[in-house]
Amino acid sequence: MNAPLAMMFCIFVTLSAAAVNVYHVDGIRGNEDWDGSVSYADRDEAAGKGPVKKLGTVFAKVTKTTSEDQDGDIVYVYEGDYYGEGSANVAGSIPDGCKLIGVGDKTKIVIHGSGTTWANRESEAAAASGVRRCLRLGNWVLVKGVTLRDGRASANGGAATVGAGCYFVGCDFVENYTTERGGALSSGNVTVIRCTFTDNDAKSTGDALMTTKAWNCVFSRTSATSADYICYQNTCYNCLFLGSGKSAKSAKLYNCISVLDDSGACVLNHCVVNGMGSGTTKDDASIIGSLALLPDYRQKTLPVVEGDKTVFDEYPASRLVADEKGLDFNGVTRIYGGQVDVGPAERAPRAWYVNPDTAVGNDANAGDCPEFPKKTLVGALTIASLASGDIVHAAAGDYRENAKKSLNTHSTWCRAVVPAGVGLVADAANATIYGSKSEDVGGGVFA
Repeated sequence: MNAPLAMMFCIFVTLSAAAVNVYHVDGIRGNEDWDGSVSYADRDEAAGKGPVKKLGTVFAKVTKTTSEDQDGDIVYVYEGDYYGEGSANVAGSIPDGCKLIGVGDKTKIVIHGSGTTWANRESEAAAASGVRRCLRLGNWVLVKGVTLRDGRASANGGAATVGAGCYFVGCDFVENYTTERGGALSSGNVTVIRCTFTDNDAKSTGDALMTTKAWNCVFSRTSATSADYICYQNTCYNCLFLGSGKSAKSAKLYNCISVLDDSGACVLNHCVVNGMGSGTTKDDASIIGSLALLPDYRQKTLPVVEGDKTVFDEYPASRLVADEKGLDFNGVTRIYGGQVDVGPAERAPRAWYVNPDTAVGNDANAGDCPEFPKKTLVGALTIASLASGDIVHAAAGDYRENAKKSLNTHSTWCRAVVPAGVGLVADAANATIYGSKSEDVGGGVFA
């Protein structure tokens, strides 16, 4: 008897990712009777399709993700002012995995907290009914291109509370306040990239940030406020600190520029700073000493070395900000010519000008425009801020330099030395550089 024929059935199931929904919120032109499915420009009023007016309305429609690997829903928010309502503690609670992306001028896409008067921020934060931040973020949330202002809280970040793995990209944080721990944000779960922080305040432990990672950000204050230092226990990469007070305390700063002293116990790596606080250590940090020298900070560039954790490759690897990796504060590629600059913005190539005409050229001029050029090649080619990639434009005329530059120990001489990576370009065919065969220098002929 033949053995029974066993038949095997294989069922193949294709698992597809859940569809990503897209929603639109327009604080000026939106309508709460519409479904939020399209922008105002694409609205169909008869069908009830168009942007809603409130963030809370659309966040209620968003589908939460269950892991960081999932693509979440996208909410586009347009210009307008957005507020919380009633007893709500925030203007909006963003579900897990959602992306909130501003469309338009971010300074006009303003998500407000409960603050009304900056001078009354302490009492507003202390009042039971006055504690309201701008946003509450779930896990794995990206917020991009909006302004968060007037947030108030008694502790742990005045602008927003955050879940795990969150990012703010290209956002402005303005006049947010908490009694303690991070006037704007306080969380090791959040990374801020290409953001500005202006006049945020905490009565203690970090006027802007506490324990947060910051990349290519600009921090400024018009006056020193309660905590006296902007960042506390942060790790800051390629950032700029302006204004008054102190820059940071118990923080690690990499490739940063600060016109302020720090408040102590910091670690400075490849920074340019005004001065160091007590207990701060440095690795190749330059002390400006005088704020008048700050414009020359761009001379300090670092080679990009594979695996150099202090320079380039620690940008967040999350898919949420993949399009932001390697960009500076202005959205320019962070590497130029194999080097990366300290500070939030990469140094673009610059043009310099020289003109031998005594009626125009003068070595006392800055040389940064044709109207006020340097007079001599030596004057132009020894500008303190001249760097690799720059171009020196020579106007028509005769360049008869009196300077003698030794190129090496063998008495090889020339009129001027063009630094490595710098271009010297004649703007006219009759720009002529003369040597001098008749002058004897050190036993040799100066030509």
